[in-house]
Amino acid sequence: MGSMHAGSNLALRVAEFNPINTIQDSKYNAVPVNNANNFIFNKLKEDIDRLDCKTNPHSHTDQALLYALSPLPPARRIGSLPDTLEEKNYLRAGLLLSMAAANFPGDLREIGIAIKNPFQKNSFQHELSLFRGTFLKRFLDNPFIEKIDKTLFSTKFGEKIMDTVKIEIDDLKSIKGPTPKTVLKAFKFSGNGVQKLIGNSLLRIPILGVAFGGLLELPAIIKSVTDTKGSALEKGKSLSKQLIKSAGYVGLSTLAIGIGGALLFPHGAILGLIGMGVGSSIALVASKALNKQVDKLA
Repeated sequence: MGSMHAGSNLALRVAEFNPINTIQDSKYNAVPVNNANNFIFNKLKEDIDRLDCKTNPHSHTDQALLYALSPLPPARRIGSLPDTLEEKNYLRAGLLLSMAAANFPGDLREIGIAIKNPFQKNSFQHELSLFRGTFLKRFLDNPFIEKIDKTLFSTKFGEKIMDTVKIEIDDLKSIKGPTPKTVLKAFKFSGNGVQKLIGNSLLRIPILGVAFGGLLELPAIIKSVTDTKGSALEKGKSLSKQLIKSAGYVGLSTLAIGIGGALLFPHGAILGLIGMGVGSSIALVASKALNKQVDKLA
């Protein structure tokens, strides 16, 4: 009973931050959601206080529920929220919720496509994006953003990996994007299973997503210095530990989500969502284990 109560409260809290009034898609019916006027940041502190893990008896239930719901993109995006609130990192919590809200339309569309074609095999993978499919795209629709909102696949680093592992493009086709005017390139790789997995994973890791993950860690990095009393040496040690923790979390979550999705997406869209969800949960657990080891360092 407690789990159901925590789950409903969690869903309502996430929905409060959705800034789109309705989502229209030619394949699906309109999905009503809250009006953008409800996206009021002065409510953030009130919601965070209700969620504070030190005062909320359902905090552990909320974390378990987020693990269980991780195949759903909106839940996966806020998977680290309970820990963030426990640390009283309210700025990071606000950024997490805001980005989840911005991606909500695209996430609903992704879930709808997965439900319509749950186990349809697909050997092609298109390049993912941080802003494509979000309401932010309309404000950031310019050549500069278009140029940098790409994946590791389209970088020199990605090319180096492709050359090293000897991954080649076997086929290329155009597919429909999230809007009627959007056309995306989808790639099919030749080679063995590992080569195909690496190629598909590179297409699923947006570089701006990695940058945003680093941005989310800035409050904790700054806090590691400002909250540490003592000499400059002590502050430096605290900063170094937090840098390791932050780099570990961003790296683990990026790789685990990308690989999890790339591993199962070719076998069906539903399985792709499950792979990403499982990857994010594994990354969060591994990150917590890493943090404990870092805290033991002298």
